[in-house]
Amino acid sequence: YHVENELLPDIPDLYVIHSVYEDDKDGEPTQYWFHTHGLLRAGVTEIELIIPNRISSYYGIGDLFQTFANNAVENGQVPMNEPIVIAHSQQGSIHTVAVPWEKGLSYIGHKTSMDQLSSIEDEEVKLQPIDAQNTFLGGMDDRDEYHQSPSVLLFKFNTSEEYIESFFKEHEEATGLMFYKTNSETDRMAYNAKNTFGYFSNIFHIEQSNEDFRFLAKFGVSYEEGKSEHMWFEMQNITEDFIQGILINEPY
Repeated sequence: YHVENELLPDIPDLYVIHSVYEDDKDGEPTQYWFHTHGLLRAGVTEIELIIPNRISSYYGIGDLFQTFANNAVENGQVPMNEPIVIAHSQQGSIHTVAVPWEKGLSYIGHKTSMDQLSSIEDEEVKLQPIDAQNTFLGGMDDRDEYHQSPSVLLFKFNTSEEYIESFFKEHEEATGLMFYKTNSETDRMAYNAKNTFGYFSNIFHIEQSNEDFRFLAKFGVSYEEGKSEHMWFEMQNITEDFIQGILINEPY
């Protein structure tokens, strides 16, 4: 069925995410540099994320890259120096700001007011002065010729005070995040799910009493005309006429 439709391949197939980290004497990672390779051939910049501190988990990092990359490729451009909504949490919307890496390196490790972000249309993008005492992975010492191509650094935008800072601060819990999907991505996922649900149903009926198996499915639940929220359910029963499940996440 994959060749019987006009849906494009998954955008994440176009690139890889490299993870570089520095560890302490006990082998525990203390800071990170995540960056893509492959997006340039899709006509957009590469994407980077520098985290100059420990993190409690990797939750949300892959989704952050995928959501931003999908929007950039499908829209044919990378929004720079402007806040865009990337996800939603119980506390509200989460915004990100993409900055050319040459400028973004000077913003790592501290808060930067949006007023300090200069327009890339009015001046040449060039390396900004960096505090010599502020060392982190992904700085100039780590960048060979393959890591100086067009790329943007992602920062988290504080909507109330209008500043940007690094994502995933130490001791910050990143749980219960809902990342937004493009319409094309949603259509692709729905098409694939509908065409493979028969396999899912067969395995469910064979293994539903097996405690080592847990069957989860995501369904769109309408909350107003023309709008729906996709939520996870744990399957309880599947028949030809209906599907019964228990909601396992909180609606937004």
